[in-house]
Amino acid sequence: AVSKKREKISSASTTNTREKLSFAADDEGKVTARRATRKKNECSSDGCTNRVVNGGVCIRHGAKVKRCSSDGCTNRAVEGG
Repeated sequence: AVSKKREKISSASTTNTREKLSFAADDEGKVTARRATRKKNECSSDGCTNRVVNGGVCIRHGAKVKRCSSDGCTNRAVEGG
């Protein structure tokens, strides 16, 4: 009975239960499954295709970014490392 539980646990841990799929039909009506992807937000300034950093705009168009807290350092802050 213990070995059956271990089999179930090991097989469950190898599958990704959080993966989301989207289904789409092609020109022939054939349905295919694809991984769902997130849409990357673009800057709200006219003609700009950069990604949003803060407040709906990119750095070039005025997004404020957190700076390093060390004296004299002008780099952006790094999270987690």
